[in-house]
Amino acid sequence: MATYFFQLGSHEPLAHEELLAVFAARSQSLESLHVVGGVAIAQCKSPLSIASLQSLLGGTIKAGEIIGETSSDVSAIAEIIVPRLSAGKNNIGVSIFGSASQDIHESLAMDLKRELTGRGFSIRIITGDAGVLSSAQIHHNKLVDDGLDLSLVFAGDAVHVGLSKSVQDFESWSERDYGRPARDAHSGMLPPKLARMMLNIAGVQDTTSVLDPFCGSGTVLSEALTMGVRTVYGSDISAKAVADSKKNTAWADATAKPIIFQHDARRTFPITGADAVVAETYLGPARLPNSESAVRTIQKEIQALLHEAVVALGAMKQAPKTIVLAIPMFWSGTEWFRISDEWIKGTQYKKAAPRVGTDLFYARPTAAVGREIVRLSR
Repeated sequence: MATYFFQLGSHEPLAHEELLAVFAARSQSLESLHVVGGVAIAQCKSPLSIASLQSLLGGTIKAGEIIGETSSDVSAIAEIIVPRLSAGKNNIGVSIFGSASQDIHESLAMDLKRELTGRGFSIRIITGDAGVLSSAQIHHNKLVDDGLDLSLVFAGDAVHVGLSKSVQDFESWSERDYGRPARDAHSGMLPPKLARMMLNIAGVQDTTSVLDPFCGSGTVLSEALTMGVRTVYGSDISAKAVADSKKNTAWADATAKPIIFQHDARRTFPITGADAVVAETYLGPARLPNSESAVRTIQKEIQALLHEAVVALGAMKQAPKTIVLAIPMFWSGTEWFRISDEWIKGTQYKKAAPRVGTDLFYARPTAAVGREIVRLSR
């Protein structure tokens, strides 16, 4: 039995859901998985390719092996680390999860340095804000390749000691977000990481055919191509969106041949079908009205759009088995106004319960519009 850890991103339930979906879709030998302090601990019957999994996941910051479990005693933690130290200079990154004590964050890394130095090792300890290193810090200090990046996960009286084997390539994600040739802030921009998480939640693999009927600037399509999906369809009611999607998908993968066309998602689709639909729907006007009644009117309009679109998707000859949508929710100043599930009634689909047991949301701080991630199945 091998044990691994996955540091989940800022939208923890969404990242957790993605991880479970990837294990399920790719028949990984998962025995158990639980989350402690923002870190998923997974026990597997056979070894995993951590680097391959990391490159696939959008919501996981870093991943690695659990190399030991012990008490919170510094000397006991040191015993697990010592066999992996070299005779020369050792650069060690330390991140601490699952402990609410800021005192532990500040003192444990230094106590560990003193313990290891006392055993005759040359040690440089690197820590981050609130006890957690960022992916940029790990990359900058070359901790995965030329040092040790440790995650100490406190679970009750026990401490899981994790050694990172892979870390999220933040530069690549940033390039696909900000470097793409066609960006349109006025129509809303789906973050590539969220698009990737949605594709994984839909169970998409390289042999899956994918349709985005609200393709916008082509983020879902581009991420699908980056994952190795070869059969990709995109449509949008806007001619500009279609042109932007074509530019961005060509930039993402010049060898791919996605089929992108102008189309109203409420009407009969001109293609036979697709295995999965993944899309961010219309999020409402760029500027929300101030009155609650006006926001409720917008919600009803979006409900009607969603219903008609899902009916049209279900009418395709090869209707998708899975639909994953990002639908809008609106911040009132005190609470989120969510779109009810009424739009699903009368379609060929039912809302699938999230594997993590809680609804899935994506919202940036201070945002007036957030997203609820909904999975439908036939």
